[in-house]
Amino acid sequence: MKGSMIALSLAAFLVLSFTEIHADVFDELCEIPETTRNILLECVIDAFDARFKRDMQRLEECAGHDMLDTIKSICSNPDLDVIQKFADCENELGISEPNIDQAKAQRCARRRLS
Repeated sequence: MKGSMIALSLAAFLVLSFTEIHADVFDELCEIPETTRNILLECVIDAFDARFKRDMQRLEECAGHDMLDTIKSICSNPDLDVIQKFADCENELGISEPNIDQAKAQRCARRRLS
């Protein structure tokens, strides 16, 4: 489970900001099997605070794409134009980092990965 918690942290980092994406984070996250990676991403997003969930809707409206689908495609078929659009929208809308209920994300990951 320790590896999954590290992966959960990587997933959270990836989702936090399209404007601060680092290649090494992609490399580490993309080494995780796709099914596990997608579960972890879903658990992180589910654990966001209500404010950021509203901000996510605003981001998706601005970018014209679904954030989770975009993040899930980063390892297999990244659309750099869409990623850049999210980054531009994040800056334009002044969206700040979410608060993540880490315990909720961990419970979700444990439940779904067991």
